[in-house]
Amino acid sequence: MDRIPPTTRKQLRLLGYKGTPEDLRTFQAAKGFEPTGTVDAQTKRALAYSTKVHAKKPDLFLPGAKNASVLAAEKGLKKLGFDVGKLDGVFDQKLADAVQAFKKGHQGQLHNIGRYMGNPVRSIIARASGIAQPAPVTDDGVRKTPSGLHWPLGKEGTIIGRPYQGTHTRGNWQSDNALDLSVPNGTPVYATADGVIGPRIGDLSSSDPALLGKRLTLETNGNAFYYAHLSKLSVQAGQHVKRGQLLGYSGSANGAPHLHIGVEHGDPQKLFGV
Repeated sequence: MDRIPPTTRKQLRLLGYKGTPEDLRTFQAAKGFEPTGTVDAQTKRALAYSTKVHAKKPDLFLPGAKNASVLAAEKGLKKLGFDVGKLDGVFDQKLADAVQAFKKGHQGQLHNIGRYMGNPVRSIIARASGIAQPAPVTDDGVRKTPSGLHWPLGKEGTIIGRPYQGTHTRGNWQSDNALDLSVPNGTPVYATADGVIGPRIGDLSSSDPALLGKRLTLETNGNAFYYAHLSKLSVQAGQHVKRGQLLGYSGSANGAPHLHIGVEHGDPQKLFGV
């Protein structure tokens, strides 16, 4: 059975992979290395560099990364007729070749951009294909909060539920000490602070229409945030995330598109300034 060091597994998870031996080989191939599955010197250097860059900008469009931005670019290039291989969100050599071919037809816009230089390239791919990129990680989010927390959504949203009101009466902080923010389905959902994704993550299994979609808990330094009714998750249990990092996309429950966010300690209205 293949085994990889815990540090390597953690680095792969930070880059969007699950951290399996097969993921290590995928990363090596994406970087143009021989996919041996062994953490040799060049793989170690590449992982260290990639995770350092990724910590500053988790949605970066660079070789070896695996994220929603890469997947959107793959879909855009495929729509434009380029061969990108599998639509798996991995920036591999196949995608690199497609990006290079795309750039040749857009020299006027990309003449001063280096070989990969992510954001300008992917923005032009998005405009050319009509397939939008996911909202990027930002420094302050859509709105600033008095507590310094990152706003949890890619839109400001409308408050349709406040703590201990309406459906917030289930006897736990996740449901009761919470806000419901009305936003369209598919709105990006962000980490409020640096932290770790807790073990309770995945589908909300219930016949109750108020308990639909996916959920996760973000455990931060001294607090915890419960996100519910997501349509898609971009993280997994045990993953370390940065403030402003993409966690997934909003969904619906009880017939209403919205994000439910609960706070273990403190009034969410004061923390988020609403």
